[in-house]
Amino acid sequence: MPHLFVILLSLCFLTQAQENYHRQSKHKDEQLGAQLSPLGVLGASGYFQVGRADIIVKELTKNGIADKAGLLAEDVIIAANGKVFPEATNDINDGGKGPRESLGNAIEESLVRRDKTLRLTVERKGLKKSLKLKLPKSLPFTKTYPHKCKRSFEMLKDICDYLVKHQKPDGSWGKYVLTSTAALALLGSGNKKYSKSIQKAAYFIVDKDLAKGGLPLWNFIFPGTFLCEYYLATGDKKVLKTINYINDTLALEATSENGHHAHRITTEGGYGGGGINVITGHVYLFWTLAKKCGIKIHQKPYSAVLDHLIKCTKPTGGTGYMGTLNVKDASARTGLFTLGLHLSGDNKSLLKIQSKYLEDTHKRMREAHASGLFGMIWGSAALACSNPKGFRAHMDYWKWYMNMGETPKNHELVRYYIGSKRNNGGDGYLHWDKFNHAVIGMLLAIGNKNLFIHGNTKKGWF
Repeated sequence: MPHLFVILLSLCFLTQAQENYHRQSKHKDEQLGAQLSPLGVLGASGYFQVGRADIIVKELTKNGIADKAGLLAEDVIIAANGKVFPEATNDINDGGKGPRESLGNAIEESLVRRDKTLRLTVERKGLKKSLKLKLPKSLPFTKTYPHKCKRSFEMLKDICDYLVKHQKPDGSWGKYVLTSTAALALLGSGNKKYSKSIQKAAYFIVDKDLAKGGLPLWNFIFPGTFLCEYYLATGDKKVLKTINYINDTLALEATSENGHHAHRITTEGGYGGGGINVITGHVYLFWTLAKKCGIKIHQKPYSAVLDHLIKCTKPTGGTGYMGTLNVKDASARTGLFTLGLHLSGDNKSLLKIQSKYLEDTHKRMREAHASGLFGMIWGSAALACSNPKGFRAHMDYWKWYMNMGETPKNHELVRYYIGSKRNNGGDGYLHWDKFNHAVIGMLLAIGNKNLFIHGNTKKGWF
């Protein structure tokens, strides 16, 4: 590419890109325009764009890895470890294909080497330059990560410490969805030093009127999942009353006759009665966990929900957004339904089909309709429980994501937020950084297999 054209495009990037990593990507211009991205432990940020095969450096952390190696703002990174970057695409089937994916994989490749050196090729003022970046003495991910992986263990510990530090005095982290996800990450770690924080989160939920605030039904399904896992782990009977309250509300006040749900507490079903399957799938998962807690489930709504989800799942295994509509962003709702089938044993043949669907579409795991993180919770957990081969392919692919989201040492965050290619608005609603830490914590906690949604079958384990 001619040097003048690169300069003009870099200036265009500098004026058009949003000045943070948090973007909704709901509209086409956001998806196709310049996007600012963290560059992992390198201590730098840069712009990438659909249709381009480079990263234009925006800024560097003083005395960071990139700064020490001589990388400069407005350098154009075109290759890593001798491999030229491919163009970034807007196709969700491509996952993160493009410069970011290639750079993240090159970082992993360099960590495997004894010298821990990442080699970048950059264009600067019309000339190509080669730079050698000395990476921190960090281990690469193991072939079984996050299971039996020291790096995963240390990253999970750092994330949990971050979550404990940001827990409020009342035991919450903010909204019920965020609080429940953060608490599940702490519980999933299996580390007893977080016992007080986990209990505080559970007792924050106990006896609350969950119908108040936000999108009420979400205030039931996420806390319900956490309280069930908490009870199964600890046997703390203080939470059983609230689990029963959630169970009864979902069955008697929030489920339509044909098994549909809405964002609010109603028996009419959402969107004109069509329902919202990411909620219905989560209701079903909650009931399968509640059964294991000894809770008496209302069989009629349970059966209606199961029948509805089966009808809304295509022969290929993807569960639609509403009915069978749109399975392109189905990672979360399919994962929730798959987890429920795994825990219940209700339909083993469909479980097999769904787990294969999640394997085949693992590059779309970030795409979960208004969230770039829900799929990473539920789709990943479903694969871990029902399809070990698919889970391995999924985790191996997303190593680039894990590397590009890792912050340099002594950063205020443990993880940078990296959104999906489509609508990420829900992540912002829940708090970009805190929810991101909670989700990646849950993802890494899969390696411990402590939670029932991560494959555990033993009660009273904590």
